[in-house]
Amino acid sequence: MSQTPGSLSGPDHRGQLLDNRYFLEKIIGVGGMATVYRAHDLRLPSTGRGQGHPPRILALVEPDSSR
Repeated sequence: MSQTPGSLSGPDHRGQLLDNRYFLEKIIGVGGMATVYRAHDLRLPSTGRGQGHPPRILALVEPDSSR
């Protein structure tokens, strides 16, 4: 069962840029193996209407610390 975004147990990556491409905007969900973020792909051109392209969904998988 997934946790709510408020119960994040690992590092919070909101506001960071991943691979000089994806801006991590907000946490969508937290589970046992990953944190899922709403992200924007900065390499896609803007539509010029102030909306840009739809956000992307990225899951950052945390390494298993029990190994």
